[in-house]
Amino acid sequence: MAEPGVTPQHDPERYQPGWVNRWVEQIERLPLPYWVYYLGLAVAIVGVQSWIKWYDGTLPAGSFFLPLLLFSCAGVYALALMHSLIRRVPEALERLRPALKEDDTTYSKLLYHLAHAPAFPVLLATLAGLIVGAVLQTWLMRPFLPTFKLSTTPTSTIFDGTLFVLTWGVLGAGLYSLLHFLRGINQIYLQHTQVNLFQPQPLYALSGLASRAALGIALYNLPWITFTPGASNVPAIVVLTLIFQFMAAAVFFVPSWEFIGSCWKTNTTGNRSRARSSNMS
Repeated sequence: MAEPGVTPQHDPERYQPGWVNRWVEQIERLPLPYWVYYLGLAVAIVGVQSWIKWYDGTLPAGSFFLPLLLFSCAGVYALALMHSLIRRVPEALERLRPALKEDDTTYSKLLYHLAHAPAFPVLLATLAGLIVGAVLQTWLMRPFLPTFKLSTTPTSTIFDGTLFVLTWGVLGAGLYSLLHFLRGINQIYLQHTQVNLFQPQPLYALSGLASRAALGIALYNLPWITFTPGASNVPAIVVLTLIFQFMAAAVFFVPSWEFIGSCWKTNTTGNRSRARSSNMS
């Protein structure tokens, strides 16, 4: 989120943030805790979809189907996860600050760049997600939609299809935001940190934030294939599950790898300095 009193227009190096950041900033201005609004949005979506399924006889009245609930809440969950991560960026970077070799101005820029994905790439990623969702909905997964109790009647098709495509738009934005975050971690570790091998604790700060993101992806992804009867026989579901699990693993391991690389760089530089001193003596 933008720092109080500072907007991109007042600093040429601060690009316009994407719609995800603007959404987060609007939610943060509301009086209740942010998670209340995501919970309310999820309940509203599940309520409308459940009423449709009960009305058309897809499900017995008052009953629920876990894979359908997961599908209904996927977009809201992705937004809530991104919101949670964005809120924790300032705290994580503050814990890293003892290892940073930058002044307050550069620190403020690092904070902004790490927490804000730029508007145009986020828009492109959202559009790409919408296209992927439309292709999956109308082609790759259409024969298997009844497995998830989706698109079982004309009314259901309109609601489920719209929700499906919008969800993939949100996932597209979320994927780009994660890539932007990982690239920011890479730049911070390799260009802006001063590693003290005797006090490495501050360097774990960003790894902890990435671990939270990876866990959030993995925990929501696995039930799709675990609790849906016959899902393991649907190639599109298996491939998508593997892709998201790979993404969760990448989000978890990349910051740790950058931390190791930063320590290795420091150790190598120290060895070279000692070697030069020894040669000179």
